[in-house]
Amino acid sequence: MLTSKVIINREVQIRRKLYNGGESGSRTDIWIQATDENGQVTLCIEVKCNWNASAKTSLKDQLIKKYMSGGTAGAGILLLGWYACPDWDNDDRRQANATKTWSDIDTARTDLEKQAEQECKADHWVSAKVIDCSLR
Repeated sequence: MLTSKVIINREVQIRRKLYNGGESGSRTDIWIQATDENGQVTLCIEVKCNWNASAKTSLKDQLIKKYMSGGTAGAGILLLGWYACPDWDNDDRRQANATKTWSDIDTARTDLEKQAEQECKADHWVSAKVIDCSLR
């Protein structure tokens, strides 16, 4: 009998805070677990917006080192939302930071895909995807 299950959660605490005043626990943006008769696969998705100061380093520093280390997830995706566009309200503080890290969406996509390719290892698979969320 074929039985398979998929569980999708958000803001899942995969490690708890160890003590008062200590480093915060690890909470993933999206945590997917799929099981069938052959075993279980866990996928962690970290979501960033292009104005986030840590977006450029989060594939390695957050997704891999914090969420995938220790075998908690064998696969991960860094999902970057690209919001920069001419119609963005100049009074929005995020607008000023939107192109500090990358000048355009293609540069962001190329950089993150290259990082993901370099970080893929036998014990974990990572990918980076950039979604155009800009106003049209």
